[in-house]
Amino acid sequence: MTYFHYSEEWLIKKISYFNKIITDSKNIYVIGSHRFDEYDTITSLFPNLNNIYLFEPNPIMIESLKKIKDPRIKIFETAITNHNRDGLLYITDNDGASSSIDFKSIKGFKIIDTIKIVYKTLPTMILDEKLKRPHVLLIDVEGAEYSVLYPLMEEYPEIKNIKMIYVETRSDKTLEDIIKLVKEYFVLIGFVPLDLSDPTLGNALFINRRYI
Repeated sequence: MTYFHYSEEWLIKKISYFNKIITDSKNIYVIGSHRFDEYDTITSLFPNLNNIYLFEPNPIMIESLKKIKDPRIKIFETAITNHNRDGLLYITDNDGASSSIDFKSIKGFKIIDTIKIVYKTLPTMILDEKLKRPHVLLIDVEGAEYSVLYPLMEEYPEIKNIKMIYVETRSDKTLEDIIKLVKEYFVLIGFVPLDLSDPTLGNALFINRRYI
């Protein structure tokens, strides 16, 4: 994968350069979809999508997602992480926007509720729900990004067919963990990490060079 470390606006512009990925991508997974405010942008960037899978365990956000009328969308009320079991979601006071399964990652917001939810790895979800294999992953999971990506290398042999991964992180440490994972493993299956050095922290784009 090629690694870019820039602002979100730059990343969106950069995605538009990868015409083969844009035209060939049929299935997109949005993990931590929140309200999926990116709907218009994503559907414009990827005009040939057949399936838009949204993973969001927060009931506040789920009600918003249900208002999006698009037959390609399927909503899963599940937290994608690195194990399969029941767990907890900590709901924050900013309308749930910074809610997380990781208590330690919640800083600057008050926890107003804790609810029981289902944790699953992404490979387990793909198998259990018989989902079409992912071409594009968008990940925004409030500090749990590594937990989403790690099971892919352990349990999902089709990882090499993922064309693009976009990650929004909340701290430098989280981003460092993801870069380390890419450099130690993803490079072995044909992905090239490239740090372009930019003062903007928090967003990362990984491109599978097989599709460039």
